[in-house]
Amino acid sequence: MSRASRHLVHVLLSLVAGHASAQALLCTEDAAAGFVFDKQTKSWVATTAKPSHKYVVRKSSNSLAKLEIGELGTKAPVAFCESDFEQEQVRCRGYFQEFFINRSEMRFTRIYYAGYWNESSLKELAPGRKEGDDSPSVFIGTCTGI
Repeated sequence: MSRASRHLVHVLLSLVAGHASAQALLCTEDAAAGFVFDKQTKSWVATTAKPSHKYVVRKSSNSLAKLEIGELGTKAPVAFCESDFEQEQVRCRGYFQEFFINRSEMRFTRIYYAGYWNESSLKELAPGRKEGDDSPSVFIGTCTGI
């Protein structure tokens, strides 16, 4: 085996091992669908959106959680997970959103559920807000080990 071939095999094995034992994940949204409030018809309608978020799943600094999820480029977590990377499927909860991560398939789903069902509660928390200020939506994407 040539030196270049041995190097290529070493690089590929490192990538596979890194994927299996990654200490953190970078998860990127690929597609999104949800509902928006149409102000003209005063009704909620289905829509699709261009996903734009990337998240880092890492060991939590909070002693009450095993993992945390933060938006790429920010320090504050948006969700916390009760299980760790030893589980194939991980569920994480945040403020009006949940993440479901499958480690073996390296896929995730994020559900944002504020708006529509809890409009009156949200108006009490934030006087002046209007119906449709939040849009319930579902996002799917893929993860890579980092």
